[in-house]
Amino acid sequence: MTATIQKIMSKKLITVKSGTLLVDAQLLMKEKRIRHLPVVDSTTHEIIGMLSDRFQILSNLVSGLEVDAVMTSPIVAVSHNTPLRKTLFQFLENKISAVLITDEKNEAVGIITTDDVIWHLAHLIKDKDSEEFHFLTAESKITIGELANQMAHSGI
Repeated sequence: MTATIQKIMSKKLITVKSGTLLVDAQLLMKEKRIRHLPVVDSTTHEIIGMLSDRFQILSNLVSGLEVDAVMTSPIVAVSHNTPLRKTLFQFLENKISAVLITDEKNEAVGIITTDDVIWHLAHLIKDKDSEEFHFLTAESKITIGELANQMAHSGI
Protein backbone atom coordinates (compact mmCIF):
# COMPACT_ATOMS: atom_id res chain seq x y z
CA MET A 1 0.00 0.00 0.00
CA THR A 2 1.32 3.44 -0.96
CA ALA A 3 1.81 5.92 1.88
CA THR A 4 -0.45 8.96 1.67
CA ILE A 5 0.18 12.37 3.09
CA GLN A 6 -3.03 12.13 5.10
CA LYS A 7 -1.17 9.89 7.53
CA ILE A 8 1.63 12.35 8.26
CA MET A 9 0.26 15.83 7.55
CA SER A 10 -0.33 18.36 10.31
CA LYS A 11 -4.10 18.57 10.67
CA LYS A 12 -4.12 21.56 13.00
CA LEU A 13 -3.88 24.37 10.49
CA ILE A 14 -2.72 27.66 11.99
CA THR A 15 -3.27 30.67 9.73
CA VAL A 16 -2.83 34.44 9.73
CA LYS A 17 -5.00 37.06 8.01
CA SER A 18 -3.76 39.21 5.16
CA GLY A 19 -2.72 42.64 6.36
CA THR A 20 -1.14 41.19 9.52
CA LEU A 21 2.18 42.77 10.39
CA LEU A 22 5.13 40.49 9.71
CA VAL A 23 6.41 41.02 13.25
CA ASP A 24 3.06 39.70 14.62
CA ALA A 25 3.19 36.68 12.32
CA GLN A 26 6.75 36.08 13.49
CA LEU A 27 5.60 36.03 17.13
CA LEU A 28 2.80 33.57 16.29
CA MET A 29 5.21 31.27 14.46
CA LYS A 30 7.60 31.35 17.41
CA GLU A 31 4.80 30.70 19.91
CA LYS A 32 3.37 27.77 17.91
CA ARG A 33 6.84 26.48 16.94
CA ILE A 34 6.06 26.41 13.23
CA ARG A 35 8.02 27.51 10.17
CA HIS A 36 5.17 27.93 7.66
CA LEU A 37 2.03 29.98 8.03
CA PRO A 38 -0.81 30.04 5.47
CA VAL A 39 -2.18 33.53 4.84
CA VAL A 40 -5.97 33.88 4.48
CA ASP A 41 -7.85 36.68 2.78
CA SER A 42 -9.41 38.79 5.54
CA THR A 43 -12.69 39.03 3.60
CA THR A 44 -13.18 35.67 1.84
CA HIS A 45 -11.18 33.59 4.37
CA GLU A 46 -9.60 31.71 1.44
CA ILE A 47 -5.92 30.84 1.66
CA ILE A 48 -4.05 33.22 -0.63
CA GLY A 49 -0.42 32.63 0.25
CA MET A 50 2.19 30.97 2.42
CA LEU A 51 4.57 32.70 4.79
CA SER A 52 7.89 31.02 5.49
CA ASP A 53 10.27 31.64 8.36
CA ARG A 54 12.82 32.66 5.73
CA PHE A 55 11.24 36.11 5.67
CA GLN A 56 11.23 36.71 9.41
CA ILE A 57 14.46 38.68 9.30
CA LEU A 58 12.69 41.32 7.21
CA SER A 59 10.54 42.27 10.21
CA ASN A 60 13.72 43.45 11.91
CA LEU A 61 14.81 45.45 8.86
CA VAL A 62 11.54 47.03 7.72
CA SER A 63 9.04 48.09 10.37
CA GLY A 64 5.36 47.95 9.46
CA LEU A 65 5.85 45.31 6.75
CA GLU A 66 2.75 43.14 6.21
CA VAL A 67 2.72 39.42 5.45
CA ASP A 68 1.19 40.11 2.03
CA ALA A 69 4.46 41.71 0.90
CA VAL A 70 6.59 38.61 1.50
CA MET A 71 4.22 35.63 1.29
CA THR A 72 4.56 33.11 -1.52
CA SER A 73 1.58 33.15 -3.84
CA PRO A 74 0.02 31.22 -5.40
CA ILE A 75 0.44 28.31 -3.03
CA VAL A 76 0.96 24.69 -3.97
CA ALA A 77 -1.82 22.38 -2.78
CA VAL A 78 -2.49 18.67 -3.16
CA SER A 79 -5.40 16.40 -2.29
CA HIS A 80 -5.37 14.64 1.09
CA ASN A 81 -5.19 11.25 -0.60
CA THR A 82 -2.14 12.09 -2.71
CA PRO A 83 0.63 9.50 -2.40
CA LEU A 84 3.60 10.69 -0.37
CA ARG A 85 5.96 10.16 -3.32
CA LYS A 86 3.98 12.54 -5.53
CA THR A 87 3.98 15.13 -2.76
CA LEU A 88 7.77 14.84 -2.45
CA PHE A 89 8.03 15.67 -6.14
CA GLN A 90 5.91 18.79 -5.51
CA PHE A 91 8.53 19.90 -2.97
CA LEU A 92 11.32 19.27 -5.45
CA GLU A 93 9.70 20.64 -8.60
CA ASN A 94 8.47 23.83 -6.92
CA LYS A 95 11.52 24.30 -4.64
CA ILE A 96 9.30 24.69 -1.60
CA SER A 97 9.22 23.18 1.87
CA ALA A 98 5.46 23.24 2.61
CA VAL A 99 2.38 22.09 0.72
CA LEU A 100 -1.24 22.82 1.63
CA ILE A 101 -3.54 19.79 1.86
CA THR A 102 -7.12 19.98 0.58
CA ASP A 103 -10.18 17.73 0.80
CA GLU A 104 -12.74 16.72 -1.85
CA LYS A 105 -14.35 20.17 -1.62
CA ASN A 106 -10.95 21.81 -2.25
CA GLU A 107 -10.96 23.19 1.30
CA ALA A 108 -7.75 23.30 3.32
CA VAL A 109 -7.54 20.48 5.86
CA GLY A 110 -3.85 20.55 6.75
CA ILE A 111 -0.28 21.18 5.78
CA ILE A 112 2.73 18.98 5.13
CA THR A 113 6.30 20.20 5.42
CA THR A 114 9.69 18.70 4.74
CA ASP A 115 10.05 18.41 8.52
CA ASP A 116 6.91 16.22 8.63
CA VAL A 117 8.38 13.98 5.92
CA ILE A 118 11.71 13.65 7.72
CA TRP A 119 9.94 12.77 11.01
CA HIS A 120 7.89 10.16 9.16
CA LEU A 121 10.97 8.65 7.53
CA ALA A 122 12.87 8.66 10.82
CA HIS A 123 10.06 6.66 12.44
CA LEU A 124 10.16 4.11 9.63
CA ILE A 125 13.77 3.22 10.35
CA LYS A 126 13.68 -0.17 12.04
CA ASP A 127 17.38 -0.63 12.76
CA LYS A 128 18.50 2.23 15.00
CA ASP A 129 22.15 1.65 14.09
CA SER A 130 21.54 1.42 10.35
CA GLU A 131 23.19 4.16 8.31
CA GLU A 132 21.18 3.29 5.23
CA PHE A 133 17.40 3.25 5.03
CA HIS A 134 15.45 2.16 1.99
CA PHE A 135 12.36 4.23 1.29
CA LEU A 136 9.82 1.94 -0.33
CA THR A 137 7.05 3.06 -2.65
CA ALA A 138 4.85 1.12 -5.03
CA GLU A 139 7.02 2.31 -7.94
CA SER A 140 10.60 2.39 -6.69
CA LYS A 141 13.22 2.06 -4.00
CA ILE A 142 15.27 5.07 -2.86
CA THR A 143 17.64 5.52 0.07
CA ILE A 144 17.12 8.38 2.49
CA GLY A 145 20.55 9.67 1.46
CA GLU A 146 19.43 9.87 -2.17
CA LEU A 147 16.24 11.62 -1.06
CA ALA A 148 18.20 14.09 1.06
CA ASN A 149 20.57 14.76 -1.85
CA GLN A 150 17.65 15.41 -4.21
CA MET A 151 16.03 17.72 -1.67
CA ALA A 152 19.30 19.59 -1.04
CA HIS A 153 19.96 19.89 -4.75
CA SER A 154 16.51 21.48 -5.14
CA GLY A 155 17.08 23.97 -2.36
CA ILE A 156 14.80 22.31 0.20
